[in-house]
Amino acid sequence: MLFLSILLCSCQPKDRLEPVTIVIGSWYGFYPFYYAIEHGIDRQVGIRLKIVEPNNIGNFRRGYMRQQVDFGATSMIEFTNAHRMSQIDIRPVIFTDYSNGGDVIVATRSIQSLADLEGARIAVPSQGIAEYILSLVFDDPVPSNHFAQFKIPEDECADAFKEDLIDACVTYPPMSTFLLENPDLHQIYTTAEHPRRVFDVVWAKPHVSDDLAEKMLKLWFVTLEKVKADPISFYQFVAKIADVPTAAVSESMQGIELLDEGKHREFVEDYADKVKDIVTACQVAKNPNCAQYGEMFEELN
Repeated sequence: MLFLSILLCSCQPKDRLEPVTIVIGSWYGFYPFYYAIEHGIDRQVGIRLKIVEPNNIGNFRRGYMRQQVDFGATSMIEFTNAHRMSQIDIRPVIFTDYSNGGDVIVATRSIQSLADLEGARIAVPSQGIAEYILSLVFDDPVPSNHFAQFKIPEDECADAFKEDLIDACVTYPPMSTFLLENPDLHQIYTTAEHPRRVFDVVWAKPHVSDDLAEKMLKLWFVTLEKVKADPISFYQFVAKIADVPTAAVSESMQGIELLDEGKHREFVEDYADKVKDIVTACQVAKNPNCAQYGEMFEELN
């Protein structure tokens, strides 16, 4: 019996890995989390990471309200939605990236400039990042004053263009890659025109300890160092997940500024406009008490 007890004890892992679940949107800027699992970086920092990637915004929102979820990776506007819908005090812990051309507006050839979007039929999911982007384009926190809004998800834009239901679609890769294969469509805007203004955030639920949040931050920084050391391997990895050509991923990633440790520190400490931008995003989403998000982001400085 003594021998059996010793044997059983010796089989237990010395350092148990803490299970962690993160729900992410379908955005290349979040795919380093998959890369971290692929290369065992989650285990290096002492966690066992599980990723949930719902296939549409409805499932995504249901996903981040599940009790088992610890972290969420969302756009800035979805952060405010998550806070309101979940009715729990989530907190920002990582700025993963900002869109520097990754988010785009794809339009029919009849739309030749941003001015032509005035009064156009635009596919814009309700309370999503697309509305915030259009608030930048029209310089108006109520962008719906300027166009006819079709509240359909990005993955329905191809059919909507085909059926002549819309003139433009605010989207991002890989959907933008598929849309631009249609010669009747072209790109008329990218977020490179508003650098840093469209950013993404990983947030934590209240039960997540500061220690666990630090482990996730460390995982992110270590993973980005690996991505920087061999970006082509990362692009190939993402291409397999998204089922698109590696060249398309490489091109799209040029429009996504991933924030490594140095860039993250600079964004947190030096980019004061993030406070104003998160408040605007909240206003666009018509969420209440928008000043609270500015206060949250001020505390990160």
